[in-house]
Amino acid sequence: MAAKQPALSVDVGEGGAAAPRPHPQPQPEPEPDEHSSSKRKLDELFFQWLGQEETGVLIAAIVADIRSGKPLPLPSRGGAGSPLSPVSKLLSAHRDIGGDWSPGRHQPTTPPRSPKSPPGGAARGSATDGLPPASPRAAPASARPAAVIPQFYFPPGVAALPAAEEQRLRALADELFAAGADDRLGVDQLRDVAARVAGLPRFFAGKLIERLGQPGAGGAPEPTVAKADFVRFWETELKDASAGGRVFAALKRAGAAHVVPGDWHGVMQELLETHAGLDFLRDTTEFQARYVETVIARIFYTLDRRNLGRLGPREIERSELLAALKLVDTDDDINKETQFFSYEHFYVLYCKFWELDTDHDLEINRDELLRYGNHALTRRMVDRIFTQEPHKFQCATPNRMGYTDFVHFCLSEEDKTTDTSIEFWFRCCNLDNDGVITVFEMEHFYREQLYRMHCLNVEAVSIADLLCQLNDMMHPARDRHFTLADFKKMASRPMASHFFNALCNLNKFVAHETRDPHSIRLQRQAPPMSDWERFAQLEYVRMANEEEAEAQALEAEDFGGGDAGGHANIGGGAAEAPF
Repeated sequence: MAAKQPALSVDVGEGGAAAPRPHPQPQPEPEPDEHSSSKRKLDELFFQWLGQEETGVLIAAIVADIRSGKPLPLPSRGGAGSPLSPVSKLLSAHRDIGGDWSPGRHQPTTPPRSPKSPPGGAARGSATDGLPPASPRAAPASARPAAVIPQFYFPPGVAALPAAEEQRLRALADELFAAGADDRLGVDQLRDVAARVAGLPRFFAGKLIERLGQPGAGGAPEPTVAKADFVRFWETELKDASAGGRVFAALKRAGAAHVVPGDWHGVMQELLETHAGLDFLRDTTEFQARYVETVIARIFYTLDRRNLGRLGPREIERSELLAALKLVDTDDDINKETQFFSYEHFYVLYCKFWELDTDHDLEINRDELLRYGNHALTRRMVDRIFTQEPHKFQCATPNRMGYTDFVHFCLSEEDKTTDTSIEFWFRCCNLDNDGVITVFEMEHFYREQLYRMHCLNVEAVSIADLLCQLNDMMHPARDRHFTLADFKKMASRPMASHFFNALCNLNKFVAHETRDPHSIRLQRQAPPMSDWERFAQLEYVRMANEEEAEAQALEAEDFGGGDAGGHANIGGGAAEAPF
């Protein structure tokens, strides 16, 4: 390597004259293999130029400009040397202020500019004295007027409401409230206000009554909402909010920062009273309560990914809940919305729970859960679920699972490809909670599967073969170490069901190992449905057929006075269906 060059010091005397010191000393020859001849020649020319008197004057002028705060001229593109080399930068700057950087050989293509004078007068002894004055330069970028950029981020979530639209909505609110006594409206009249002014579903009118209503105000027997209260609420909470922000603001209690399950009861009660697809439930208050619990549990199952029991505006905005609310509000068939509100899905969930809950106290224990799916689950997995490590139960009774907890379990069991279900079963299998499912944890759960297959005389898959199969199927980042990210990859997500079924659900595991290719082809040709939607559809048809067969059998028994053999059926028969 070449020796380091000594630093160059410049003395600026009076008059702006400057002389470099010390004079550049000769440098040792660089190694031939490290520096080319062109680089050595360039360095030689640079130090030769640096030792000239005109160069000292130029440097003094630049230093004076810096001290006086004047902007330096920007080097133009092009010129001698590499654009990144110090020689090119200095020569370009020298040329821009009128210096003769190549005496006798090159003349600047633009009129020369006089060097800037230090404060108090022009620099004396300058090499550029007598040159014509420089043409006026353009104002620096800092002095130019800044371009006006329109606001593109609005904290409420959307741009402010246009003035014309705001005036239209205010006039519409005045018109709708004028139909009520003393500018007050009841729940029936508020449905138009909720839909046309507030941008909410019509069945949110009950929530507006709950939030803004005054019992018995204006002589009315039912709570009513005053126009002034609604306009104030609309201006502060709804006017500039997004669709999800409006739903969030209408649901939450005053001053609250989150939506909790109890905030949905007013909305669901209004839906039960007004939706045409739920008319048959008006006389059965018990099933109304179960339907409300089911819908709320499904909403929080999908949106409350961190299992905190509360929702923020972001969770509502980014989910499919807004589309579901719109569909329910505009369509009389409640079963068309399959994400949250479907009555058929509620029927399946509640009947499955009713079959397990033998004493019908709306709580089940471990032994009752073991009977789910014709004893499909292993004892070890059920014990793991009741530790509440995968999901914290809402049931207050120790070692018991409530109905809403069962909804969470059933949705996770029947569709193991959603984010919530993958996280649930991953926590079930991750015994040490270290974020990785290892061979030891897989072997812990699969040994019981092996024992059950031997007892049922089913051809068993060895542990070694299963590990190789699951490893090749999932393609984890690290062989035989499965993280949550490995399951959530788009390529691995469809295989998550088989992975977890192999460890905890014997019936589904055996069905997958002995599946018929023809049925798989038919399933792929069918309309796209999630695993849960397919399961709920089949189960609803099966339950409906069983209920119809039981009804026909009871009619035949009543008509014949006994069973098929002519004997009376005393104390026997199937248990009463929940509907």
